[in-house]
Amino acid sequence: MNLITLLGSGVSIPSGLPDVQKITENILYDEYHMHTDSTFYKGKGQSFSGGFEKTARIQDFLKTLKKEIDANNNQGESNYEDLYYVCNQIYEHSLGEFENPLIVPFLSDFRSNNSELFETIHVMGSMEFDYRILSHYSLIFIQCVVWDSLSFNNEPIGFKLLIDILKSNKVEQNFLVTLNHDLLLEILLKQHELPYDDGFTHTDGDVIYFDRCAFKSSKHKIQLIKLHGSLDWFRFSSYDENGTRKINYAKTLNNDRWHCRNNDGELLVNLDGIPRFLTGTNNKLLDYTLDFYKILQNKFSEILSQNSKVLISGYGWNDIGVNKFLFSWIDSKPENTIILLHRNPEELRANSKSALIYGFDELKKSGKLILVEKWLCDLDLQNLQDVKLNLFSS
Repeated sequence: MNLITLLGSGVSIPSGLPDVQKITENILYDEYHMHTDSTFYKGKGQSFSGGFEKTARIQDFLKTLKKEIDANNNQGESNYEDLYYVCNQIYEHSLGEFENPLIVPFLSDFRSNNSELFETIHVMGSMEFDYRILSHYSLIFIQCVVWDSLSFNNEPIGFKLLIDILKSNKVEQNFLVTLNHDLLLEILLKQHELPYDDGFTHTDGDVIYFDRCAFKSSKHKIQLIKLHGSLDWFRFSSYDENGTRKINYAKTLNNDRWHCRNNDGELLVNLDGIPRFLTGTNNKLLDYTLDFYKILQNKFSEILSQNSKVLISGYGWNDIGVNKFLFSWIDSKPENTIILLHRNPEELRANSKSALIYGFDELKKSGKLILVEKWLCDLDLQNLQDVKLNLFSS
């Protein structure tokens, strides 16, 4: 048999990685500075550069925006994903890409009530602020802080069940589908000497390039599918022999993303120095249609159509795109079954924005949703037998 394991951010918390609330706090209150490369780094930086003052303005904008969101939010306190989504809406509107006339009165009132956010900063030259500048740098800032917050080579903790499954000779193919950007799974697989295929196959100096054809047709026993991208994925620009520009996705093998070189010693052009991972809420639906992420989504759709069991842990059921895949799949065949690991399912139901809430009881009654009220970190294969769940039954 084959098994799909879908993992969300909850599985990373036992290893010491920050949760959504902590990352939101880092974004709003930790000290960062804007570097001359237009990305953001921890600390105040050089006092004469103005990078800290510019970042403080971005944080003030996000804090004020958060207050507005929370005042009109009926589903609890907002987090950095919500902030990213709203900033994305403002930025796209300011560019005229996705004009939204409904937000025009909000933007007008917001500027009138918070005029200090739009004042020019005069440090190391002048920097003027309008909605386009504020939202653009807010998006970059959020990405950089998420990147910084998750960039730990922590010891993976709480994956005994996962390792048991991956080493079992009863599973022909394991599809590890994760929404996480961190590198815990890569560290875990390396520690246990478990080879895997994540689509990045061609090594050239300091990078490993993504091969879409090999990824699509892979028959590897362990396939790692990072639907939302990863902390070590970047975009590099190059030119072929005809002078045609190409944009390639690659994993970096060193910590200096700006100075990666190929086998010939040539410097590779990193397009923006920001890892390729998705942040936000509803904006991800559009991001899924982008060429690279569409490949990942198509892979997920394909393996769902070919398999009948999905083991889920650490997922809050708030990704609309992923939910649509799962809801369509669960109804497509009688044998399709979700095995859900969650210590407090009622809490999950209360916090989820998905239609799972309405179909939860019916799915349980029909046997298409098998609930195990434990976290992944509390389980191994023997535990699953104790709750009378035969994971490897046909």
